[in-house]
Amino acid sequence: MKLHIKGFLLTRLHQLGGMRDQALIELTLNAYSLRGRYAINSLHVALDELSAAGLVARNEPQLITETVGNILPREALSFYYQLTAFGLARMEDTGLLANDGSAMEEYCA
Repeated sequence: MKLHIKGFLLTRLHQLGGMRDQALIELTLNAYSLRGRYAINSLHVALDELSAAGLVARNEPQLITETVGNILPREALSFYYQLTAFGLARMEDTGLLANDGSAMEEYCA
């Protein structure tokens, strides 16, 4: 069974130290075999929700030409996402981090 998408986003941000949304979305689309504008928009919403909850911080806003998922390019606002201290604590509380501080893998038992 795969890890839920928000958990996947959090664990990747933990492992990588941060990432621009376009690259993080592309990584998630590939990991979950997702395609299309609906999936891309759903991942943007998930990142917005994680940010609104204080689990991740979004920094370095840039206006870019979005090219994620082989969809027609469009102008979009892009952010660099990083896990917050609160997000790290919540990951520990919910079992997304092991006792040694390593993030849960993509697949759960």
